[in-house]
Amino acid sequence: MQIHTMLLPTDFSASAEHACHQGFALAIHEQAQVLLLHVLGRSHLAFGDIPLPMRAQLEHEICAEAEQRLQVLAASQTVSVETLMVWGHPAAAICRVAQEREIDLIVMSTHGRTGLAHLFVGSVAERVVRHAPCSVLIIRTPQHEEMRRVRRPVPWHCFLGPFQGRCWRVWTKRSVAGCAS
Repeated sequence: MQIHTMLLPTDFSASAEHACHQGFALAIHEQAQVLLLHVLGRSHLAFGDIPLPMRAQLEHEICAEAEQRLQVLAASQTVSVETLMVWGHPAAAICRVAQEREIDLIVMSTHGRTGLAHLFVGSVAERVVRHAPCSVLIIRTPQHEEMRRVRRPVPWHCFLGPFQGRCWRVWTKRSVAGCAS
């Protein structure tokens, strides 16, 4: 698979920052161009009863801050980085931009929400994987790995093995407590 253009969506969270750094490293290796994207969700609930002129000023300030953060992240890279900020629903906007810009690979993180948080908030990463016009690489954050090291009852046994400097897991049906990587 040839990767010429990569899309790195960010919400400026720690997990997104980690995924961006992994994406930049992959872009250097593949000599790919990077589009760094931030999606701002337009919510009428967030602004409440704020008059229209003040709402426009707030939106302008939000845009300026987001653009500045994108520029700071892009300036520290050695690959060609273009920044883009759009308004909309994150998953739909990421897929739309990937389609319009003919992106070869989307590299993004997941916040790892589970239970009710996943049910109500949902997963942007999951929606992108389902609807993206190109391949999507989901980067696990170090905190997810730390959480997996906590002992907990697991009805499967885990064998670890090396794979390109990382661990892979083969789960077999045995009752053993959680595993450490």
